[in-house]
Amino acid sequence: MMLRIRRDDGGFALVGVLLALGAVLLLLAGVLSYALGSQNLSRHDQDWNAALSGAEAGIDDYLFHLNQDGAYWQYSATNPPPDGNQAFATWVPVPGASSDASYRYDIDTSELAVDGTVKVIATGRVGNVTRTVEASLRRRNFLDFLYFTEYETTDPANSNVYTGSGGRFSTTVAQQYCAKHYYDGRDIDGRVDFAGDTDPDYQYCFDITFIGVDNIDGPLHTNDALRIYEDPHFNGDTSTSYQPTSGDPWVCAGSPCAPVFKPGDPEYAAALTMPPSNVDLKNETDPVLGGTGCLFTGPTAIRLNSDGTMDVISPFSKVVNCTWPANPTTSMFQRYTITRFTIPSDGGVVYTQNVPSVTSDPNYTNGCPFNREAIGGTGSSNPNRTHPVGFPQRYDITPGSSGMSTTGYGCRNGDVFIQGTLNGRLTVAAENNIFLFGSTTYNAGDELLGLVANNYINVYHPVSSSDQGSSTRDGSCDGGCNLRLPGTSSTSTTPSLFNGTTPGTSGMATATGQRALRGPVFNAALLTVAHSFQVQNYTYGPPFTDYGGSAGNLSVFGAIAQQYRGAVGTFGWGTLQSGYAKAYSYDNDLTYDSPPHFLNPVASAWQVVTWAERKAAHSASES
Repeated sequence: MMLRIRRDDGGFALVGVLLALGAVLLLLAGVLSYALGSQNLSRHDQDWNAALSGAEAGIDDYLFHLNQDGAYWQYSATNPPPDGNQAFATWVPVPGASSDASYRYDIDTSELAVDGTVKVIATGRVGNVTRTVEASLRRRNFLDFLYFTEYETTDPANSNVYTGSGGRFSTTVAQQYCAKHYYDGRDIDGRVDFAGDTDPDYQYCFDITFIGVDNIDGPLHTNDALRIYEDPHFNGDTSTSYQPTSGDPWVCAGSPCAPVFKPGDPEYAAALTMPPSNVDLKNETDPVLGGTGCLFTGPTAIRLNSDGTMDVISPFSKVVNCTWPANPTTSMFQRYTITRFTIPSDGGVVYTQNVPSVTSDPNYTNGCPFNREAIGGTGSSNPNRTHPVGFPQRYDITPGSSGMSTTGYGCRNGDVFIQGTLNGRLTVAAENNIFLFGSTTYNAGDELLGLVANNYINVYHPVSSSDQGSSTRDGSCDGGCNLRLPGTSSTSTTPSLFNGTTPGTSGMATATGQRALRGPVFNAALLTVAHSFQVQNYTYGPPFTDYGGSAGNLSVFGAIAQQYRGAVGTFGWGTLQSGYAKAYSYDNDLTYDSPPHFLNPVASAWQVVTWAERKAAHSASES
């Protein structure tokens, strides 16, 4: 009996063992199933990441081809390139033995003529997974920088420095010795730069120096060498085309010399070459070349309006080629009242040319057939002007005075006098100079303004001599005095080009008693092809703080590109002596966007300016 019971207990143990073994097998099966499922999921994740890398490889490949051939943007699947590149039409393997990724791309050039961008839609494929990246490419250009300068020296044409009071040499000599880079032998103090150079007694050129009070709040590039004194702060990306074999990539103007840069700056970068002129913008006003912009002739006054229009007086203009709605629709020739144009919703170009000297040109006019009241009114010592829009203003001694010849008002010059608030996208160009008569800004949003002068962009800063009528001066002065600017009434403190806002009736401003220009603000991409952005008559007229007023700063929000560094004021003993103090900041929208048809350098590398993933443009099954 007892033996029989023990045998029964052994059967129960066997059942327990079998149950435990079954549970282990079920657990192993679950683990194996999970592992196999995770393998598929892990493989998909690997393919997903690799497909993105494949798309990026496509962007890099197209960028390489574009930098090898600047016209590569013209090729597509229907117009294949001569180099046999198949990526426009089919999948191309990503180079590398370990890679099983491939890519292809599509190109969109619809905005190339407007803002200089080419869009690349690149798709990467690995296995059954595809991912697409869309990138905008643009040439490295002047809009990439808050400051761009060809030469870090005073403009050789600046007669305030080279033949004005205290000047040593003529502008002709300055052009010979100073129109070159520091590293190409520009004459400087303490270095023998040419045969017979008598350094360190004197130098021909007057280089511009960044000093301790300077804070550059944006990216900067110079084709020249930065000249440093004390501890200026460069708060944005900084680059230079000066590359010494040893030592710092800048030049010390004295001790202390301790500039503050972002880590790794300044970097070396190839020079950007200025175009020879802004004539490409004039082509945008030629209907034969497909242009739709406005061509004005001779001195032209423009006020930008916040409703998307602009008011224009341009008495030399006969044929303007402009397709924009206008009020009134009659010819502008020898008219002295406002014509109002509606700026196209997609933007446009305005170009003001010199009066043609060829008699067969439709805009030819002989001489200066005008007898106009001066801006701000006339007086016993201020007769009417032959200038078509009434400059210089009453008591302004700018033309013909010592040190002021570069900003005089030529009757037949292609000059633009501009102010106002832009609603839209516009590029305004002048064959000669642009005068910023008052604050010139744009509304918040997608608006952008480009101002491109062949010669100077001048902040309007008229002065009178100390013996002229005190009623037009903004305070007391010695030798040169800030003039009050005309406006719409004798009580207004806002300068105005025009005496009203009615098209066909309102003309140039003649009211007096306005305040001098204080705290001007300019929102624009500024480009001067041959000279500088500067304050007109910057060495004349004391700062307004000398008599209890407040000049404020000269504020620029945008970008400044110039051949030579321009002056906006004079400093001495740590204080402002004349003109304005600077307050410049960069419009970050310019890193990926551009005013219409803004000028590019003669040649420069293409780069990615925007990058974003989008819905896949191609499926993995496509051939």
